[in-house]
Amino acid sequence: MKKLLILLFIFNAIIAYGQKKTYFDKATTIEVTSSGDSIKAMLDDYERIQLPPLSVFLESVYEHPSVRIYEARRDEANADMKVTRREWLNYFRPFAQYQYGRIVQFASTETIDDPLSFTSLGSNQHSYSVGISVSIPLGDVFSRGQKIRSRKARFRQLDYEYEISIEERKLRILEAYNSVLQELATLKAKSDAAALYNAQMKISEQDFINGRIDIIELSLERGRRSNANISYQEGRATLHNAVTLLEMLTNVKIINR
Repeated sequence: MKKLLILLFIFNAIIAYGQKKTYFDKATTIEVTSSGDSIKAMLDDYERIQLPPLSVFLESVYEHPSVRIYEARRDEANADMKVTRREWLNYFRPFAQYQYGRIVQFASTETIDDPLSFTSLGSNQHSYSVGISVSIPLGDVFSRGQKIRSRKARFRQLDYEYEISIEERKLRILEAYNSVLQELATLKAKSDAAALYNAQMKISEQDFINGRIDIIELSLERGRRSNANISYQEGRATLHNAVTLLEMLTNVKIINR
């Protein structure tokens, strides 16, 4: 009876060892190797980003359509001002007239001795006239100064709107630039954490093989490694969005896709 119990104990121990070895082999093959390669590839893409100086991005403000539209509006206002200043020419209306014709006179005579006869006398005539008429509406005369002041005020409004647009766009670019810098630093910290947990995971797996830790501690370590990798992926996506926004605001390429 005792020999039977001893044989059963040895058999269970062998099965348990085989199950533990199978779990480790599966974890190592699927997760550890692929995760490390993935992180290395992502580091090559994003962590070596070198941002141009801030002045390069700020200079692009003046070429953006949302700013250049004010230059077009200023040209339009300038044309309106020239039209207003020349309205006094409408007070004068030149005219010219030319006429050409022939005047013919008919006459008839009849006597007892002579039959009825007709005579005609004609001459060519032409005439012309040239002049200027003047018509000055009093309303236009007294409101002319107000019209010019209104056009000048419109000029000042466009200048203010132009400056406001420049400042607002520079602030947006500055916020986007600082966001990229912040996300770069955050991604570097997250990548260091992910690399650290990957290295720690390999040590924990070796300790599990050697029996220094149990399956619960190995599962906890695996969860920490997964959380670090997920955090890195989220940081990478956030950096990608920040870089894309900065490129859209400035039309300056940062990374080649």
